[in-house]
Parts: sequence; C-alpha cells; structure tokens
Amino acid sequence: MRIQAYTEYVPMQHNKAYTKPSCHTSFKGENDSLESIERGYTPTEIELAGKFLCMKSIDKYIQDNMSSVWLIDTVDNALELLGKYRAYEITQAKKLKDFSEQVNNLGRKQTQIINRNKEIYGELEKVGIQNAIDKIKLNKILTQEKRKRQVFQELNEKYIALQKLEQKSFPNAIMIKGMDNKEEQKEVIEYLKKNNCEVYILNFDHIPCEIAHKEISACVKKIKNSGNHSIIVIENFDKYTIPVEENFSFINKLKGFLCACSKKDNTTILVFESNEERLDENIIGKHRFQKEIDVRNYKTDDFCEFTPKYDGYTLIYDDNEDSQVDLYLANYGTKKSTLWIDSDDSKKITAALNRVDKIKKLPPFKEILFAQFPEPDSTISGYKYYPQNHLTNDYKNIFECYIG
Repeated sequence: MRIQAYTEYVPMQHNKAYTKPSCHTSFKGENDSLESIERGYTPTEIELAGKFLCMKSIDKYIQDNMSSVWLIDTVDNALELLGKYRAYEITQAKKLKDFSEQVNNLGRKQTQIINRNKEIYGELEKVGIQNAIDKIKLNKILTQEKRKRQVFQELNEKYIALQKLEQKSFPNAIMIKGMDNKEEQKEVIEYLKKNNCEVYILNFDHIPCEIAHKEISACVKKIKNSGNHSIIVIENFDKYTIPVEENFSFINKLKGFLCACSKKDNTTILVFESNEERLDENIIGKHRFQKEIDVRNYKTDDFCEFTPKYDGYTLIYDDNEDSQVDLYLANYGTKKSTLWIDSDDSKKITAALNRVDKIKKLPPFKEILFAQFPEPDSTISGYKYYPQNHLTNDYKNIFECYIG
C-alpha cells in the first residue's frame, strides 16, 4: 500500500494587524513565524516560507508537525494492510499452484489417453492391414485355382482328349497367355504328365541361340523314336523369337518347323507367353499357334485393399507386409485434384499408379487428376512424370504425373 506524506504547511492563526515593509528580510529559522508577522509579512508569504522549510527537511517537518500516535497508527495500518496483502498473495499463489497442478494432471491424463488411443488405433490399423493382406492372399489363391482350372480344362479339350480319337489331329503349337508364374507352369506340366502325355522341356535361357534349333531337332528325333505324339515345352520362348538381328536365322528355321510339326514330326510345341505382340509376327501366325488358352483376365498383380488412416488411406497391394504405401490428398489435404503418394520407392509408386481407377473410388480421391510423389529411387516405366518447382519437408524434389 502506498503511504502519502502530506507536505502542506498551515501557519499559526492570529489577529494582529501588520504593515507591509518596503523591503523583505531573510527568514532566519523555524521560530520566525510570529516575528515575521510582526515585521510586516503577509500570511501568503509566511505560508510559502513554511513550504520552503518543509521541502528542505521533510523528515524534520513530519517529526515536528505530525503526532507520533498518528504516525504509529498509520504505519501499523500500513503494515496490517501489507500483511493482509501478503496473506492474500500467498493464498492466491497456493490457489494458482493447485490449479496449475490440476491442469498439469489433466494434461498428463489427456496425453495418456491420446497415447493409449494411438496405441489402440495403431493396433487396429495393424489388424486392418493384416486382414487386408489375408484377403489378398485368399483372393490370389482363389484366382490361381480358377486360372489353373481353366487351363486344365482347355488343355484337356485341345490336346489330351484328342489322344482317345481314332483320327487324331493335334495342333502344331499351343500358347498359354496369362500364366507367368513358374510354379503354376510346373503344375501345368505335371497335369499333362498325369494324363499320359509325353513332355520334353527345353529352356532357351540355358541354350545358346546358334544351337537352339539343333536342340529342338534332337527332341523331335526322340519323339519319332518313341512313336507317340509328344509335347515340347519351351521355357523363355521370347528370348530367341523377338525380331532382332541376332535371332533372324533361328526364327526362319523355327517358323518353317511350326508349319507342320504336328503331322510331320508328331510334335506339338507348348509355350507360356502373355505378350505375344512383341514376338516375330510370322512365328505367332494362326497356322502355327493353332490353339490359344488365354487366362489373362485372372489377374493377381492388380489386387489391392485399402485401410483408412487419420487423413488418408494405406494401399496394400500384395500379400507381404512391405507391399503397402500411404495415400493422401496433396498440400496436407487441401488440393482435391492431386493424389500424394507418400514414398520414393519406384515399385510402390508404380503399384499406386497402376491402381488409380480403384483409388478414385475412395471418397477423398474422386476428383484427382494428378499424382505427386518424392523423386523416385529409380525410373518408373510406362508413365510420364515431371519435376515441380517445390520440395518436400525433407528437401526432396517433388514430381507430378497426369492420371486424369
């Protein structure tokens, strides 16, 4: 509490008349008040003189002009008020401390709840991802079984069942499209053998181009000696049948052989090839590859599942834990026309780009026309993408690809 000191001096009152002198005399001390009046000073002059004395020695003025009782009472009151104020401050400080502790406790509880929720959400997300992986596994198994069933059925119609006919007319060659998995190819070969088909296997990866035709001729000779119509399975058939200069000599010999190998040599060629358009057009003519089994509609490489995240989705595109990538809208969700693929792994980026049609079915991504991603760790084939004039938070270049 602020204590004010009163400094106004009140002169003694009297009734004696005075006369104003022609000149003033100096004040000599504190007892000059009455003498000053007797010497002819006015009350105003005397008041000014008192204030002058007060200003010169305020402590002395207080001692001489204020009662000790008043001074003590005033100081006591001030101390009492100060004590109350301090007590109030202590009380308020305690209240503030208690309140602060309550807030801190609440904050700690809230943090614990948030962390627990994160743990629960994380566990749920893991469960969701595992369920998605299991679903993809199941779909792949079902798809593979459907694919094999169709291949087996068509092989039975186009080759196996012909063995029972009196007038046998086997095809020169059979091309199976859409069965690129080596394990599935082995199962097809085993199926043929179980159904009393003689099968010879040649792998162009293990045979130099200059002797590939001789290897085929050696197999044909064995078949003729056996007297049974047989199948030659040629693995990696595309290696020497793509129209490049070093393959032309072999292609010319092979296309002649494929024109009549069934009747002339008692042989049918079987190959697995999903992209026959890259082969020499003379090789894949209908009079050579007379039968086709196309199971490319049974795809397992475009399966995917989505699990929701806080502000996006996780794309799971294969049946292993690493085959996943997070998807968001670009610019922290503010750019509805742009999909953000949160990875610089070219395989993961490619997986997302290959599934854009499925991604567009998700509510946040219905309006996307572009895909953005950090600079890929290797080239992404089949897509055109260009660097932008901005970077990620970790200073990687951002690239963009039109997907509209």
